[in-house]
Formats: sequence, C-alpha cells, structure tokens
Amino acid sequence: MSHFKYFLFGVRKDPRFCQIEELDEKVEEYWKLSDGERMGSLFPPTVELQLALDGGDWVTDFINNINQVVILSHKARLIFEAEGVGGEQVEYLPFVLKDRRGHVVDDEQFYVANALMKVDCFDWQRSVYKTFSHEPREIIYPSLRRMFLREEVIPENAKFFRLGEETDQYIIRSDLVERLKAEGCTGLSLRAMGEDLF
Repeated sequence: MSHFKYFLFGVRKDPRFCQIEELDEKVEEYWKLSDGERMGSLFPPTVELQLALDGGDWVTDFINNINQVVILSHKARLIFEAEGVGGEQVEYLPFVLKDRRGHVVDDEQFYVANALMKVDCFDWQRSVYKTFSHEPREIIYPSLRRMFLREEVIPENAKFFRLGEETDQYIIRSDLVERLKAEGCTGLSLRAMGEDLF
C-alpha cells in the first residue's frame, strides 16, 4: 500500500483571485482538453487569453477558468517537472496572458496543463454518487458526493493525472502537493478522498 495520499485537484475560488473566460472561443477543438488528447498545433503559443472583468486582480499560480482546464504559472510548471511530471504526462501549452485592460502580463509565462495520463482507479463500491439507470458506469453530474480511489492500481509515477472514468476530474498526489505548498504556490484547492464534495 502506498504511503502517499491522493486529492481531487481544483482551483480555489476567491473574489480576490483572477479568472479567465472565453477559452473555448480562442482554441480550436477546445473540448479535447476535457479528454486529455494531445492538442499540438490546435493550441499555438500565440493564443491570447484575457482575465475576466468580474474577477480579482491577484494573478495566482493556478488560475480559475470557465472551462475547468488546468492553467498554471511557469513557477508551478517547474515544480511539476522537478517532481517528474514532464511532457509525457502533461502537455504544457503556453499562451499569451492579458490583464483585464487587455495589456500583456509579462511577469511570468502561463500554460494550459493538458494532463495526458489517465488512470482507471475510481472505487465504485466506496464512492457516493448516482448513475443513469441505463448507464450504471456513467456518473450523473454533479451527483458525485464522496470519492474514493483504488490506490493499489495507481502507477508509482502518477503524481498528477486524470481519473480514467471521469476525465474532467484531476487527481494530485500528496508529495507534489507538499512541494507546491512549500514553494508558496497560490490558487490551489484540494479535496481529500472521502471528503464531502458538496
């Protein structure tokens, strides 16, 4: 049994924190980001994403966005890579970040972190959720109230990955979390396995 813990990854919602909208209008076939497919030329580095007018001013290391993709700073990317979460596991897609007035934020590069690793490890017995009567393995959104994982099937190198059964859900391992916190990364939100999700 692994001595690591796993968390449901999210981005903290706070009125002080910035957020991004309209990702879908600027990226071709943006829906592939929910499936963990490589984007390649569909996401050129010239893509410009602007901070929402109704968001805060604080540009965090993990940025909330309407499409629920993972957007992180260069600082956070370096930590991911130092912890072994490199290009085979996550496709780091750079873009041009603009502030609410339309000026380029050039203090630091930001990326959409397209997680490519998917692990089928959802614990159907212990988790609390509802499914469609005709699709017993399709969870009704947002009925997932409590999540557990079958940790014994998670590969040793999986520190940040998509839940194979629900690819828009991201899982992050405790050692990577500790490193991000130690380095002062902002905007991270975590839910422990077994914790009430709503």
